[in-house]
Amino acid sequence: MKQYFDSKTGKEVFLNKPYEISIKEDGYVTSFKTNQLTEPMAEMLVSNGILTDKCPSKIPTNFDYYVAKLAKKLHITLEDCGTILNCLMTYAPATVFSLLAKQVALELDAKYEGHIGKSKELFAIELPTGYIFPIKINENYHLKNIALFRSVDDALFAINVLKPVYMRMFE
Repeated sequence: MKQYFDSKTGKEVFLNKPYEISIKEDGYVTSFKTNQLTEPMAEMLVSNGILTDKCPSKIPTNFDYYVAKLAKKLHITLEDCGTILNCLMTYAPATVFSLLAKQVALELDAKYEGHIGKSKELFAIELPTGYIFPIKINENYHLKNIALFRSVDDALFAINVLKPVYMRMFE
């Protein structure tokens, strides 16, 4: 029997049990309610991105988590960090994206063993286009100045988490 998970919360959804969800997108609310979730219904929800059949990782997908992590790293309060990021967002949204992408990259890197510098291939996000490209590393490369990811999936995860900031870069 297949397992299904809510793609937003990561909680497991069981077949043959009641299931209800409300989705808010672009000011519209879509509701789905059933007394018994069947496999065809679950597959339809997977195709729409509401459910997933892959076990979610323990890595937070909440944007505010990474802002709080940055505030803790800078030894400032969450409120002050939010104020600084809002001011930066007005003039340099790419800077905000880079700062938060680095925090996401550090969180994602914790699931791998070994130092990131020993990886055979690393990936970075090109800010103007969103293109994910491989980076070849030499011994003089400073890894602390850029958000590097060990896989393309990790970089895509970072773009999805930071989508509010990324979209503001092009307004």
